[in-house]
Amino acid sequence: MDCTLTWLDDVPADISGTPSLLQSPSYIAAVAEKESQNMRVFGIDIDGQKAGHGIVMEKKSVGLHSVILDRGPVWAAGFGTEEHFGAFLSAFRKTYRKRPGRRIRIIPEIENTEHIKAVLRKHKFRKKSEDYQTLIIDLTLDSKDIRADFRKNWRGSLNKAERENLEMQWDDEGKYAHWLTKFYCFDKRTRGYKGPSQKFLSLLAKHCVPNKEFLIGRVMQDGLAIAAILLLRHGRSATYQIGWNTKVGRETGAHNFALWQAVLELQKRNTDTLDLGGVNDTEGEHVKAFKTGMGGTLITLPGVYVG
Repeated sequence: MDCTLTWLDDVPADISGTPSLLQSPSYIAAVAEKESQNMRVFGIDIDGQKAGHGIVMEKKSVGLHSVILDRGPVWAAGFGTEEHFGAFLSAFRKTYRKRPGRRIRIIPEIENTEHIKAVLRKHKFRKKSEDYQTLIIDLTLDSKDIRADFRKNWRGSLNKAERENLEMQWDDEGKYAHWLTKFYCFDKRTRGYKGPSQKFLSLLAKHCVPNKEFLIGRVMQDGLAIAAILLLRHGRSATYQIGWNTKVGRETGAHNFALWQAVLELQKRNTDTLDLGGVNDTEGEHVKAFKTGMGGTLITLPGVYVG
């Protein structure tokens, strides 16, 4: 199997694969600006066919060169098998040969298997983190079937919320971007949980709003916002980025209401999948419990590898 990488000026429009959030050009532009990195796009050809693409972030200084490929590459239809990934990784390693001062980080966008672990070891990558897990909701299903897959207690909270005279407001023009980031970051500091900084959220708005990829949903009760969520859209997918809740919002089940309304809104916007974001068993167990309450499919990726 012959695999070659070619540097491109931009993400190819004719590739049918759907990128993860971390391979979204807008998201990477925000990260690159925050970290003073450069974006580079490569195309993948396998046996003469266009097989996919990826975006790496690079940073060079005297004697040092960092390369990051997060949740990539993005495969075209008909590609993305373990054999394709092995061929890609071989070409990737030829492009970025192992040498002193060069550090490569990769989160492969492929199911974690013993074969994939062996391929990564073969190319001198070593595991740096636990497996990466996330939950995916299939939005191509009928909304009734999606709701039926919710756990009983999650659906019970949603049923309660729907009796609380709640309304949903959607904004993809950035009108509420500053409002949400301000209240979210204040809540994060007050309650002591981890999450993106106000600076980074502002950069996301800067790069995502012009492309209608920054979607804010506000839960309103009697004219007041009691909860909100931020969804980042990328191709035919969307990722749940942050949520903000008030005491009233928690009491009324507003967050369940917001995510259910997000399912319905994204379906209207011809979105195929909703990525609920990373989950784990060591930090934020209650977050994983809440997200798994929506059903969906748990995806396990190999996690962070360096080399």
